[in-house]
Amino acid sequence: MERASSILKGKRGFTLVEAIAVLMILGILSAVVVSRVSSTTAYNLYAEFDQFKTNFRFVQVKALSDNGCVWGLSIDVGTGSYTLVGGGNLPLEGAAMHSTINNGVTISAAPAAIYFDDYGIPYTSLANCNAGSGSAMADTTITMTEPSGGSKSIIVTANTGYLR
Repeated sequence: MERASSILKGKRGFTLVEAIAVLMILGILSAVVVSRVSSTTAYNLYAEFDQFKTNFRFVQVKALSDNGCVWGLSIDVGTGSYTLVGGGNLPLEGAAMHSTINNGVTISAAPAAIYFDDYGIPYTSLANCNAGSGSAMADTTITMTEPSGGSKSIIVTANTGYLR
């Protein structure tokens, strides 16, 4: 017994307080490093994408409920924005135009404008709200891209305006 106690004599370990202090410092450092490394551009892309889908559906519903006006979205690739066609403001915007470039997200689409008749059918151009009064639209892909290269696409289905 004396031999075991003499071996351990003079050896010191860490106290519980020292171990907890080291773990707290490591936790704080890792939180700082993670916040500096992670980027919000991916979140901006998803936010802009969801906002676009909401505004797109809003325009389609306005066309369905208002048979006296042409409703649509005009997409300006150069400025990274889209504008409500038909009067009024986009929901939660307070304006008819929404710019995606503010969050570093670019938008691309062909055709540059999508209009809806009173049945919600999408067209590339529309003379009035009557069905069949414009140029029918084929399936159209609208893509949003973030600066780091991530992108999300949405397809507007011809004849129905369904988003997929």
